[in-house]
Amino acid sequence: MASSSKGGVGFNDEFENPPAGPVGAHRGKKSRWARFLPYFIALCVAVAFGCGAWGVWSAVAIRNSQHGAEALQPMGSPVDKGTVVIVYNATQVAGLAGQNRTTLKNQGFSNVLAQNWPDAQAPTSNVVWYNGANNENTADQVASDLGISQVVEQTYPLNAPIEAIFVNP
Repeated sequence: MASSSKGGVGFNDEFENPPAGPVGAHRGKKSRWARFLPYFIALCVAVAFGCGAWGVWSAVAIRNSQHGAEALQPMGSPVDKGTVVIVYNATQVAGLAGQNRTTLKNQGFSNVLAQNWPDAQAPTSNVVWYNGANNENTADQVASDLGISQVVEQTYPLNAPIEAIFVNP
């Protein structure tokens, strides 16, 4: 017991008689849930962020693919199915130009002629030629309907605004 300077009598306080058990910084063991809760919250935030990023990326990818499809659509003049189109047969297969003329007629083209290729030098592959930028979309449609991948604008005059030349059946 400590004595006081006030008369020499001892006194008791809470420091001389501490309570039983841990006090102050001595904490008990945390529950398993309390120890893993911060990791669980971080995992949930990461999953939510990942799902959000995936959703945004998917929306952008879908929008870009739709814009990409729109980019494949010809811009400018509309397809004019009344434009004169000559289908040339530069092969040894009889009637090939007539068959492809029928294909274009079935697709709605109204002025389609079928002819054999003149004796001039033929192109090296199936091709659709056209004159003038205003015929580009129609030439692209003709090529698509006939299964021709090559479409070329010609600067010299053609016999018709659009000519499809088959050198391979």
